[in-house]
Amino acid sequence: MTVAVILIQTLRFKFTAHPDSVYIFEKVGLEPYGRIAIGISELIAGILLLIPKTIWAGAIVTLGVISGAILIHLITLIRH
Repeated sequence: MTVAVILIQTLRFKFTAHPDSVYIFEKVGLEPYGRIAIGISELIAGILLLIPKTIWAGAIVTLGVISGAILIHLITLIRH
């Protein structure tokens, strides 16, 4: 449940184009479509995590989102 709350809580920044969120996604070359797509993925993951029958699906989507974030950070660090 904590993971779902964190995922859903941070959506405000992605969907309102908060300057910090825009900056991060510009740095990795994914602004604006990547920011919105990742926000939608996080929303879906958060909802799935809150429904007992879909918790495993939510965990898999969350794993994909987090793995992608780690990969993007590593690629960005290597590039710079």
